[in-house]
Amino acid sequence: MQLNEFQAIPEAGGILRGLIEEAVRALPPGPLRVRAPQGYAQLLDEEALTRICRDQCTLQFEVDAVPGGGVIVETIDGRLRFDNSFGERLRRKRHEVRRLLGQILISEVD
Repeated sequence: MQLNEFQAIPEAGGILRGLIEEAVRALPPGPLRVRAPQGYAQLLDEEALTRICRDQCTLQFEVDAVPGGGVIVETIDGRLRFDNSFGERLRRKRHEVRRLLGQILISEVD
């Protein structure tokens, strides 16, 4: 799968919901802005948005060119943000990814 084809995969709505939920948990309650590429907002219905916030926030979607895909969630005033773009997630998980890649490379040796 190419990350620029994210919206086309069947699990895209669930993945997007998880990305936003992770960011919401890291930010204070209140109104939040979700910066996401064109078409991401259509992946979530009103019920999914309600489950994400659980009466702790409101979400305002804004179309933005998030490099590599994913989302950036921030307070409306822009003072606090949680970057959950795919590139930033990879950077945060780089040690785990290296370990997994090492295991894959070693397991392929006969």
